[in-house]
Amino acid sequence: MSTIVAERLILNLSNVVVRIKTDEGVEGVAGSTTYLGAHAAASAAAELRPLLVGEDPIYRERLWTRLNEVSTIVLPPHALAVIDCALWDLGAKAAGLPVYKLLGAQRDSLTAYASTLTYADLATFEREVAAALERGFRAVKLHVWGDPDRDLELVTRIRALAGPKVALMIDAVGSYDVPSALRVAAGSRSSATSGSRCRSATSTSRATRCWRRRSTSRSPRAR
Repeated sequence: MSTIVAERLILNLSNVVVRIKTDEGVEGVAGSTTYLGAHAAASAAAELRPLLVGEDPIYRERLWTRLNEVSTIVLPPHALAVIDCALWDLGAKAAGLPVYKLLGAQRDSLTAYASTLTYADLATFEREVAAALERGFRAVKLHVWGDPDRDLELVTRIRALAGPKVALMIDAVGSYDVPSALRVAAGSRSSATSGSRCRSATSTSRATRCWRRRSTSRSPRAR
């Protein structure tokens, strides 16, 4: 059963995994994480299978175009995306390269961050963040509830747990309007002493309305 918080956030999620294997034994694997529609995405990926059988998997762009032509209107977009990612994984394995080098590398390492789910209570957040810190993560993204007051309390508690040198990020998955996002961002920064950043997602429609109101009151200036 799905639990919805702030009319948008859903506490449970599912993964759809696609495996594409060639006649030479090379296998590409990719996954798509979704809060809703996992069964639909898995069924859609299975429906697209006949369009892949017998094709050269290295022709990713041609395959993507073909799949996109038949799936854009009637199938979930993440069904196409997970197949495309699996083809990239397959191509990289066939070339003996990691995907990032096949795409065109710029560096060989990145700082990894731990990303939480949206849990029911503060104690679960604290337990999961503590486990991430124990594993060596020095940055954590919190998928918060979407309630500014509760989210600020959460950030304060996690900051006290993590200390000043761990980077904290906030993802409200589009649940905030613009004023709420600004308030949470400001409150999160004030609770941090160093090494922190805040990413607050806002609802696109609300942000657009806010921009329209501002743009009608004054003309934007280039600077």
